[in-house]
Amino acid sequence: MKIALSTESAADLTPERLKTLGVHRVPYTIIMGEETVHDGDRPIEDLYKFADETGQLPRTSAINVSEFVDYFENILKDNDAIIHLSLSSGITSSTEHAMEAAKKFSKPIYVIDSKVLSTGISLLVEYARHLIDKGLAPEEIVSKVEARIPYTQVSFVIETLEYLRKGGRCSALTAFAANMFGIKPEIVMTDGKLGSGTKHRGPMKKIVKEYIENTLKNNPNIDPFLCYVTYSTAPQDVLDMACEMVKKAGFKEVRTAQAGSTIGTHCGPHTLGILYFADGPHDD
Repeated sequence: MKIALSTESAADLTPERLKTLGVHRVPYTIIMGEETVHDGDRPIEDLYKFADETGQLPRTSAINVSEFVDYFENILKDNDAIIHLSLSSGITSSTEHAMEAAKKFSKPIYVIDSKVLSTGISLLVEYARHLIDKGLAPEEIVSKVEARIPYTQVSFVIETLEYLRKGGRCSALTAFAANMFGIKPEIVMTDGKLGSGTKHRGPMKKIVKEYIENTLKNNPNIDPFLCYVTYSTAPQDVLDMACEMVKKAGFKEVRTAQAGSTIGTHCGPHTLGILYFADGPHDD
């Protein structure tokens, strides 16, 4: 059985990594005033420039049922089944749309609600590819991937709540208070939804150091095979420090990934997180 692996642009996998893993990707739509582009067509810095110059936040549009039908149909021309990992249903309707589209095909399409975002999805994609390459049946692959979702550590520390406020994901009062007191909040993904974690103060390098130390302390049961250091924008010295810290924690591979438009639009500039499995080493 030939199984295709699929995900969305919100997974923030680079074109090179998508090619290496043999993963199909469907993009979200980004609306910047009168201009409509696909996630990945423009660098994230262009979106922040647009927001600064216009005072408007670029908008993201969920992938609709029709788009998924066309996308799945093309993949199934050369495959017997699809395993699709979607952005958390807690923050997008795309997952529901993918599930609805999957019902229209006779060939099996397994839509997994990742309940995470960004490179948290990438971790699950990497694991799914490993299981496909081992020759496991689709149902077993789905079961094993879903079992790891609750242990996918996804969190970020962000410079400003303004982008989340403009996107309707936090109140104006909360954003105002954070800005007034110089608070740099931590955003944690729990059961598919965004929530607040530790609140930090100070320059980015100090905040990132505190955040990584706290995250590794609170989620110590790492699977050392891979850790992502994911960011929207960040100074090189901060990225270097973050990578060095997680390497010292015992990860065998550390990858940096810049958030694409779908994720970066909501979190804003100078956002950084570490993402990894916190369920211990896996032999499978």
